[in-house]
Amino acid sequence: PLRFALLERDHSFPARKERTKWPDNYVPPGILKRNWMNKHRNLIPACVVVFFDLEWDDGNWVGREAECATYLAELRERMQARNSKVVVVLIQGNTQLPPGDPFAEERAISFRRACGLEAKNSLFILPVSDGPAQLKG
Repeated sequence: PLRFALLERDHSFPARKERTKWPDNYVPPGILKRNWMNKHRNLIPACVVVFFDLEWDDGNWVGREAECATYLAELRERMQARNSKVVVVLIQGNTQLPPGDPFAEERAISFRRACGLEAKNSLFILPVSDGPAQLKG
């Protein structure tokens, strides 16, 4: 089953434990630890989706981009280098720019680079005609 959880902005993930170096002749008592299933199904996300309200033509683009990059760096630090994928969704309230627009593509590349996002499938645009208020329902 697919599970979604709405987390607080400063959510803390379970602390990562250091791997124990076992002697060569050690035989573990089982395949999985007692809490492994719960931890990987309920506590450690496979994917974290972060929403930012940021327009392509924002007058303070550089400042807002730096703010997003700082937040994502803090998030990755709290996740402690786990294999969770980070995806960013930019909520766009203005009319959507035409596909292939060099201005938007340039800003998207800049945003990915500043935030340390993968080149593909890590940045999505959510056009909303009434702005973020439409998402509240």
